Amino acid sequence: MTGNIHLAASARNPPSQFSPQRVSMFDLISRKDPPPITHPGFFYGFVGLGLAWQVAFLFIATEPTRHRPLMIPSLLEKFSYGAAVVVLVLQGRMHPSDMVFACTDLLLGALFVIAYLKTPPRLIEQL
Repeated sequence: MTGNIHLAASARNPPSQFSPQRVSMFDLISRKDPPPITHPGFFYGFVGLGLAWQVAFLFIATEPTRHRPLMIPSLLEKFSYGAAVVVLVLQGRMHPSDMVFACTDLLLGALFVIAYLKTPPRLIEQL
């Protein structure tokens, strides 16, 4: 059951979404959602971080009991982005359409809470 929740969470942003062919998004974002990106290191760092988390979500999905401790930083990842976007939209610093992504992450964060509570801790005997 919890494995299905994790697979659903990792399917939202498959690792291919953050692959090198997607780095042309740098220019697209600068044109479609000004101002232009002035710190490419932040942009490419975010792409790498996003890819790393998608791999972590796949690990969690394959063996939830073994990787249960990884669910805690996963909650932080999901809720920090969702909460930040909600605040920025309320301040008028982001487009309201960005709430779709924030709400998706908040929902996936809630599913991680459920999965964490339903996944039994790994016992020493299981090692």
